Amino acid sequence: MIDSIIDSLKGELVEGLNNKLGLSGTEVDKTLSSTKDAFDKTVSEEAGNNGLETLTNLFSDNENSSSSNGLISSLGENLASSLSSNGFSSDKVSSIKDVVLPVLIKLVSEKIGGNSQMLSGLLGKGDIQDKASGLIKGLFN
Repeated sequence: MIDSIIDSLKGELVEGLNNKLGLSGTEVDKTLSSTKDAFDKTVSEEAGNNGLETLTNLFSDNENSSSSNGLISSLGENLASSLSSNGFSSDKVSSIKDVVLPVLIKLVSEKIGGNSQMLSGLLGKGDIQDKASGLIKGLFN
């Protein structure tokens, strides 16, 4: 299942980044790396601070809780920071975020569907931060 998430994520993002934004191959690689870093940081922090409840809500078909909306905001801020540190202008950062965030959340949500057992299984073994790190590595490697 992780392989299908990876394939879908990379395929949709690369297509959107190339077609909608005209990013070069190098810029796409930097964007994917920045996305991984931002997602890793955001999910690890959330899992460590609050457990799986907000993550499960975010990656479900249910209406987002205020905590889940805050998590999206944090993810966007972390992505913007990572993209900026990789040399993207503020205009490109905004455009990239508009492409990346919905695709990322949609694809992970489709696989997890709000199922906390599925989310926990995808996160791997160990403490909650190790689990979050396991999910990130599976999605982007």
